Amino acid sequence: MDFDGDKDAFAYELLTITRKQALLNLITSLPTEKRLEFENAIKNDDGFDEKSIFKVISEEEYLKEYQHVLGNNIKLFFQDVLPTLPEEKQESIKKRLVSFSQKNFMPPAAE
Repeated sequence: MDFDGDKDAFAYELLTITRKQALLNLITSLPTEKRLEFENAIKNDDGFDEKSIFKVISEEEYLKEYQHVLGNNIKLFFQDVLPTLPEEKQESIKKRLVSFSQKNFMPPAAE
């Protein structure tokens, strides 16, 4: 991921990956046919309507998995970089990701 200092582009890409990974993790327990349908749609971004997933997966399940995956992704991505930054910068990065996530990656309202 190369964003030339574009913090929003970096955050958006990281959180998009996190969202997809969380959704894929949750649909593994669905019946095979439904699971494969969701997996292919998510991987390929085929005009996929996420609201359909929230008819079979609760918002609470998603939020819990999303937070878990985000924590792991941040840990993996920053395990080499973050420790080299001053503590203030580390906190700034963490707060920005949380804020960006809350504004852009909460589940869509189910109808």
